Amino acid sequence: MQTATLVLIFLALLLALVLAWYQYGKLRKNLGVRLTFLLAALRFLTISIILLLLINPQMTRNSYSETRQTLVLLTDNSSSLLNSPAADQLRQSYEKIAGDSEIQDRFQVQEFTFGTDLSVEDTLTFSESATNIRAALDGVHELFRKEETAIVLFSDGNQTLGADYEFISSRERFPVYSIAVGDTTQYSDLAIDQVNVNQFAFLNNQYPVEAFISYSGDSPVQTTLSLLVQNVPVYRETLNLDPGNNSFSFRHLLTADSTGFKEITLVLSALPNERNQANNRRKVVLEVVDERTEIAVISELMHPDLGALVQVIESNEQRSVTILKPDTDLQLLEEKDLLILYQPTARFRGIYEWMRNKKPNRMTITGTVTDWYFLNNAQDNFQKEVFDETENAVPVLNAGFDKFDISDFEIDNYPPLDVNLGDILITKPYEVLLGQKIRGIDIEEPLLAAITNEQEREAVLFGEHIWKWRMQDFRNGNSFENFDQFINKVLRYLTDNASRERLTLDYKNLFEGNSRAKIRASFFDEAYIFDSGADLLLRINETGEDESIEMPLLLKGAFYEADLSNLEAGEYEFSVTVKGEPYSKSGRFTIMDYAVEDQLISTNYKKLDRLSERTGGAMFFPAQTDSLLRLLQGNPGLSPVLKSEQNVVSLIEFAWLLAILAASLASEWFIRKYNGLI
Repeated sequence: MQTATLVLIFLALLLALVLAWYQYGKLRKNLGVRLTFLLAALRFLTISIILLLLINPQMTRNSYSETRQTLVLLTDNSSSLLNSPAADQLRQSYEKIAGDSEIQDRFQVQEFTFGTDLSVEDTLTFSESATNIRAALDGVHELFRKEETAIVLFSDGNQTLGADYEFISSRERFPVYSIAVGDTTQYSDLAIDQVNVNQFAFLNNQYPVEAFISYSGDSPVQTTLSLLVQNVPVYRETLNLDPGNNSFSFRHLLTADSTGFKEITLVLSALPNERNQANNRRKVVLEVVDERTEIAVISELMHPDLGALVQVIESNEQRSVTILKPDTDLQLLEEKDLLILYQPTARFRGIYEWMRNKKPNRMTITGTVTDWYFLNNAQDNFQKEVFDETENAVPVLNAGFDKFDISDFEIDNYPPLDVNLGDILITKPYEVLLGQKIRGIDIEEPLLAAITNEQEREAVLFGEHIWKWRMQDFRNGNSFENFDQFINKVLRYLTDNASRERLTLDYKNLFEGNSRAKIRASFFDEAYIFDSGADLLLRINETGEDESIEMPLLLKGAFYEADLSNLEAGEYEFSVTVKGEPYSKSGRFTIMDYAVEDQLISTNYKKLDRLSERTGGAMFFPAQTDSLLRLLQGNPGLSPVLKSEQNVVSLIEFAWLLAILAASLASEWFIRKYNGLI
C-alpha cells in the first residue's frame, strides 16, 4: 500500500472523529456520558466507512509464471526420400532432437509431418507423392501464431507443389532451423520443366506447343530437342546451353490435319553420365475437333464495344466475325451461325421480321441509344419500361447460374455499365447470369440474361461499354483471359443447338501420374436441377483389354467424383451410366508413369539456407545435429519466458462495509428516536 493512501486513511479517521465529537460532545450533559459516547461512536463509524469507500485503498500483488516456447519438429514425408541415404539421415537427426531430455524440458515439443499438406501423423512412411513446404510452414504459423515458436525443418529442400517457400511472408517469420538431408552433390542435368498446349485444337488450324527447358551444370553442353506427334518425329532442334545461358523457351506451331486425340511428346537427348533422365521426356495430349462458327455483328453505329467483341471472337481461330449494317442483304444472314444485335433501332425492322420466321440464335446488346419503343414491339422475348434516364449499373454475378460453368469468372473492380432505367419483363424461360447493383443497392433486375426457347437461344445484355470490362480485366491480371473466356462461354452456349444434357462429364485427357486422376460427373433431373440422389456407375478398362473395373461415383457437394489413384500407368477407356435412367457417356484418358518426386536426386540445401537466414534461423547438415542441439539448448532467445502478472486488489470489502454502514445508520436513528432527538 502506498504512503499517500495511509495518510488519507489516517486523515479520514481523524476527520470522522472530529465530526462525531463536534456533533455529540455538546450533548453529553443532557444525554449522559454513555449514551453520548455510543452515538458518537456510531456517527464516527458511519463517517469513517463513507470516507473509506471514497478512498478505496488498494494493494498491488505480483505473480510470476514460466512459459516454455513451442518447438515444432516439421518432417518431410515425401517419396523423394524413400530408399535413399536421406531417409536414414533424417530419422537419426530427428530421433536425436526429439529424444533429447533437455529439449523436452526446455520446450513444448510439437511433431508434424508433411507432403501435400500438413499432417499430425508421427510415423514416417515417405509415401507422399508431392512436397509442399510452403503449405506446411503456413499451417504451422496458423496453429501457433499467438505463441513464441521455433521450427526445426527436416527436408531435402525440394518442393514440387505450391508457392515458393523461400519467399515466405514477413508476418510468418518463425525462426526456421533446417536440417538438409540427402545427397548434396550437384549433378549435370537437363530437364523439360513444363509443356503448354491447348486442351482442344480445331481441324485445319495451327496450334502452338510451348516448352521450357532448363540446364544445371558447370560446363557448356549440347543437346537435341525432338518433337513427336503420335510417336512420329515432326521437328528437331539443337540446343547449346551453359551455366550462364541455362534455360530455353521453345515454341512451335503444328497443324491439326485430322480429328481425334493427338499425343505430343518432347524429348531431350541425354548428357553423358546424366543420372536423372526421367525429366528429359514430357508428353501431353490434346483433342482435335471440327468446329467452325460464323458470327455477324449488326450495328448502325461505331462503338468501342464492337472492337472488344471482335477481339474476343477472333481470339478463337474457329470463329469468324463480320460487321454488318441493319440494311444488309438478308441472304447473308442465312450463312451465319449467330447474330449479335447491337443497340437495335427502327432500322432493324427487316432483320426482326426475318428472325421471326428463321428463329436464329442471337445476342442482343442494348444501351443508351436503343429504340425501346421499336424493340418492345419487334420481339416478344422481353419487354422494358421506357424512361429517358440512364444510370450506372455494377455487375453482380449469379453464383447459381448453371447453363454453363462460370465458377472461374471474376468481376472484381469491374466498372459499371450504362443502362436505361425501367423494369424488365422477360416472358420466356430464362436464367440471370449477371444482376444489377445501382448506387450500392441490388435492384434485382438482370444485367445479362440467357433466354432459352425450344427453337432458339438468346442472351440479352442490358448495358453498354463492355469494352471497359476488358480493359479492367487487363489491369487486374495483365491479361484479357478472364473476360475473353467469359464471353466465349456465352457465345459457345448460344451456338450450341443441341438440347441440354442431363449427364455431363469433366475430366482431363492426360494425367501425369495417378495421384490426381479423377473423373467428375453431374446429373440433372427433368427440371434440370442437380440430382444429389442419383446412382452413377463408372466402368473402365485399359485400351485393348476386355476386362473392366466398375466403381461408383461418390457425391462431392455439387458433383460426383471417382478417384482413379489405384490405376497403373496406361491408356484407358471408360463409360459413365446412370442407374434406372437411359443416359450414358464415354471417353478416354491416359495416365503417364510420371512421379515428380522420383526425379529429385540432389538436396536443395542452398534454398534451405536462404529460408533459414531469411527467418532468423540457421541451416545444418545431419552431421551437425549436435551443433543444432547446442544452439537450441543455449540460445537465450529460445529460453523459457518468465511472465509477471500484476493484480490490483482492493483492501476493503464493499458488501460488508455497506452492511455495517446501514446497521450503523439504523442504530443511530433508533437511539435518537427513542431519546427524543428527532
